Parts: sequence; C-alpha cells; structure tokens
Amino acid sequence: MLDWKNKMPKTIEKYINQVICGDCLEVMKELPDQCIDLTITSPPYNLGDAPVGSKRRETIGKALYKNTSDNKNKQDYKNWQISILSEVSRISRYVFYNIQFLSSTKELISEIHKMDNLKDIFIWKKQAQASIHADKGMMAKGYEFVFMFGDGDNSCFCYNNFPENGYVPNIKEWFQNGENYGHNATFPISLPSYFIQNYSKENDLILDPFLGSGTTAVACQNLHRNFIGIEISEDYCKIARERLRQKPLF
Repeated sequence: MLDWKNKMPKTIEKYINQVICGDCLEVMKELPDQCIDLTITSPPYNLGDAPVGSKRRETIGKALYKNTSDNKNKQDYKNWQISILSEVSRISRYVFYNIQFLSSTKELISEIHKMDNLKDIFIWKKQAQASIHADKGMMAKGYEFVFMFGDGDNSCFCYNNFPENGYVPNIKEWFQNGENYGHNATFPISLPSYFIQNYSKENDLILDPFLGSGTTAVACQNLHRNFIGIEISEDYCKIARERLRQKPLF
C-alpha cells in the first residue's frame, strides 16, 4: 500500500480526493511514477461516426458526451488511447480499462492484446438492449471488456485484497439501475466497487482519468479509499462534485 500521506511528493497532495477539470493527459504528466495504487476508467468509445439515421446516432452517438468530440478517425483514436494507457501505466500499479468491442474501437483493442503489461481480461456481462444499441443487422451488445494491466504479462496480481478463499471470478453480471446522473455513458457502481474491493486496500489511492459523473470516486468514498478524478467537461465535474458533496479544487 502506498503511504500517500508520508511518502508521496507534495505536488500530488493537492489532487487527492478532488475532481479536477482538465485534459487527463496533461494532468497525469504532473504525477510521479507509480503514485497510484489502481486506475479504473472507461474512455469514450468514438461513437460519433455512427451512420446518420442509425439508432446509435439517434440515442448515443450524437450526444454521448458534453463539451468534447467523440468522432476521431480510427488511427487518431487508437493513438490517443495508447498514449493514455502508456501514461496511466507509468503512474499506476494496476490499470483496469473498460471498453466495448465496436467498429470504432477494434483497432485499439487489437493493439491492446499485444501489450506486454496486459495481465488478464475481465468480462462485464450486461443486458443486451436492442432498443438502444442494435441497428438492423447488428447483434445487441451483451458484454464489455475490462483489460487489466500491471507489472508484466503474467496473470497473478500479487498485491490484492482477495477474500480468504481467493475466489475472484473474471466474469460478472451487472445491470444499470437507470440512474445516469446526466451522463449518457456510465457504468454501474458495482463495476468499480468490485475492483476497488479486490485489488486495493483501505486508504489506497485510486485514479479515474475519465471520471464522467463521478461513479468511481463515489465507490472510493464508500469503500474508504482515496481518489483522484479527472474530467474534461466542467458540466460533469459539477455533477461529480455534487455527488461527492465537495468544493471545487480550481
């Protein structure tokens, strides 16, 4: 466990248990190596290129995120996300990265499978909502990946908080409860809570560089962990801070 109160450089203290409005790559560059116990995040899925007239365009792609584009070409999107994965791997013991297999993400996912520090792959089983996700001729999406990165390519997570019997399955079923707190692309609080509980310990420091409406930070509060949340949209930062009942840092 990182003793952040006594051992972390003073430059990081101002970020702890705060929601920071900014570009996550720029903020993370200010953080020292291996200062984070666990990163849990889910980036934008680059859905802005959904075909005009499609259900994804109508219900998701056209307004998935506030104040930021989700419409990069596939190469730019892959390069952007690889840069982020490289940076969070520099500053974190473990990185758990949630993403769905889509035409817009498959080049990135193919690259992720080649990474030396990919330790395991978790499957989030979810409700396949045809009315939201499936266009004609498409299968409804009933699962997402959580790619698990750490020190080396072996599947052992030596630092953990596993139950006594050691049983932590790599597939779980979670559904949204209908509350998205004004954000159109959220994961249920059960997802970050599961990883926080099993792969960190009380008072550890957790990062979410795509904080959105603050679900990872709320899970940290519930489980007595410290957090750093980064979100580029001030609207979402306000929502997250309200959920956490905290004052803005900047």
